[in-house]
Amino acid sequence: MQTKSIQSYGFSAIKLLILLTACIFIIQHLTDKQHLDMHFADAFQKAFLTNHALLLLVAILLMPLNWASEALKWQILASKIATINFKDALFGVLTGLSVSFFSGKIIGYFLGRSWHLPSKDKYQSFGATLNGHLSLGFVTGAFGSLCLLKFLLRQHYISPDYSTVLYTFWGVTISIGTVLLCSLHKFKPLLDQNKYFKKYLQTAITFSTGENIKILGLSTLRFMLFTIQFVLILYAFGGTLSMIDSLIGVGLVYISKTLTPSFSFLSDLGIREFTALYFFGAMGVDESTIISSTLFLWLLNILLPTLAGLFSSWYIKL
Repeated sequence: MQTKSIQSYGFSAIKLLILLTACIFIIQHLTDKQHLDMHFADAFQKAFLTNHALLLLVAILLMPLNWASEALKWQILASKIATINFKDALFGVLTGLSVSFFSGKIIGYFLGRSWHLPSKDKYQSFGATLNGHLSLGFVTGAFGSLCLLKFLLRQHYISPDYSTVLYTFWGVTISIGTVLLCSLHKFKPLLDQNKYFKKYLQTAITFSTGENIKILGLSTLRFMLFTIQFVLILYAFGGTLSMIDSLIGVGLVYISKTLTPSFSFLSDLGIREFTALYFFGAMGVDESTIISSTLFLWLLNILLPTLAGLFSSWYIKL
């Protein structure tokens, strides 16, 4: 009885430490971004004065759908380890986001989500987390590489004479990648040869083709949701690019963020700002519009869910 009481106090202390650490990092980062307050306040006021409030409202309403789609995906991924309901899946996703705020993304996602699993074999969730991360990364890479190709052609870095060959190569590559991603279970004999990696990665390749298609579909849905959010916010803050050019810019920002090492969500915002300024700036978008849009998107899709994750982290099952 005394041992259980000590464990209970220990678990509560760990939960409290997670809460305090995340809060400190959030406050520190917001303090570092005070120089953007004036730009953001002016742009936000302008959005309402120019009757663009509806665009911001739609972007805000898409935020819960964004994370709900990720929770549904995690529910499928975690099913190979334990049966969890949607609430536990959502709590796991949000806790993972909070932990990722002060750690690496993969580590944060793995720890936060595994803590909400009842199974003792929590380490198996690393493979499931990796599968979901690969799926979203593939979708981002597919769309982003197409946007990069269009950008290079648009800016005349590549001659239009090569466009047909390059588009064909892109289509073939993405098709092969899709087939491979949906057939991960066929790599099981290869993984069986390495017992160490099998222990942590076997869950990633236990999904059937049908399950992998569902996971890829939910990753695509989520990517579409936060892409639409970014475009709506750009227009709300004064962006005047065509829809195609806006989508190209968003795709370039996301693929750059995916390919660039990000040790925490503190550096994530800086990467998004830099790449957005470079690509959208090359397209003639005003700097204040770019910075305000990226900051609002970060507040909406990262900071607010992270704060919600602080609440859900109290329900972790260590």
